[in-house]
Amino acid sequence: MNACDELAIDASGNLYISDSNNYVVRKVDTGGIITTYAGNGVDGYSGDGGPATSAEMSSPAGIASDAKGNLYIADTYNNVLRKVGSSGPPVADAPTFSPAPGTYTSAQTVTIVTNIGVGATIHYTIDGSTPTTSSSIYTAPLTVAATETIQTIAVAAGYDQSAVSSATYTITSSKTAQAITFNGPPSLTYGQTPQALAATASSGLPITYYITFSVSSLIADNYTFGYSPGTLTVTGKATQTITFVGLPDLTYSMTYGQNVTVQATATSGLAVLYQLIPVDGQAYLDYNILYPESVGDFQIVARQEGNSVYAPADPVTLRIDVGPALLTVKANDVTVAYGKPFTLDQLNYSITGFVRNDGYSQVTGRAQLTTTAALYPYFPWGAPIRL
Repeated sequence: MNACDELAIDASGNLYISDSNNYVVRKVDTGGIITTYAGNGVDGYSGDGGPATSAEMSSPAGIASDAKGNLYIADTYNNVLRKVGSSGPPVADAPTFSPAPGTYTSAQTVTIVTNIGVGATIHYTIDGSTPTTSSSIYTAPLTVAATETIQTIAVAAGYDQSAVSSATYTITSSKTAQAITFNGPPSLTYGQTPQALAATASSGLPITYYITFSVSSLIADNYTFGYSPGTLTVTGKATQTITFVGLPDLTYSMTYGQNVTVQATATSGLAVLYQLIPVDGQAYLDYNILYPESVGDFQIVARQEGNSVYAPADPVTLRIDVGPALLTVKANDVTVAYGKPFTLDQLNYSITGFVRNDGYSQVTGRAQLTTTAALYPYFPWGAPIRL
């Protein structure tokens, strides 16, 4: 060979070599036999649509093989990319896994798929061996409860067997340490009413109390005694309550472009869920952010559904009243020349304070204007305009 440039390996393990200065591409099969795969050894350009070994190329360089066995050749000095189609069936796509391989703290249900479509069969192993067509057939998702490696192949009519795909799932146990604290008993005296003892775990989980023998005076002829402790388990769940943080009085103008944060807390420290119940008006709720879109009366209900330690809390309702915004109506100033006629039609007014995209179209009716100047039209002085 002369000036071997690049190598490529197909899905079946065959090796391809760009023999640049001999103007050919060589193939070394899995048995070690080398043949000319493309090019006739002449520097030139010809052969498209015909046998690959009859084609002329000029310094083939980069080469690559796809999953279906096609070979792509960068025909350098002809400035083209050439394709040699696979002479055999395409290679099946290797199976893929969901969820992705990795480390998890709990058992995983693993789904395996292949892109071949209907008629494909997936074989798998979990014992470290390479899968074959005699290996177990995948028919349903696999449960991985301990660290495990799954290896698979896909086979289908009209396809060569896929490459082996592998996925390793590492299952770890992640536990948080906890401590138990007794709520110390008061000073006790003999004969006093029994006092309940209480202990709490930092995890909030239930506490189990052991029942043991402190003193025993059992006697039986011909017998001895063995003592076995019992357990006292406290069942039930702790109660919790929800408290809302109050809101100031709101108006339509105050909520324009603003969000209203609703906040409630549960004595358990667990997250609170919110629900919007419009009584009248329009608004929407994004978790605990209220976006009023009109004047109205709205109710927010807070809930906490509890967990293994806490019972559900009673729902609590916060009522929010969004009042109307204030519009300012101002009589516009008017100047009239001395001695000139003057009528009330010359008076007008303006309204300010609109928010959002609101405007005069929101207003119905009309304000009436009067002025004392109408009574004295021929004397130069200022006079108020009344609405």
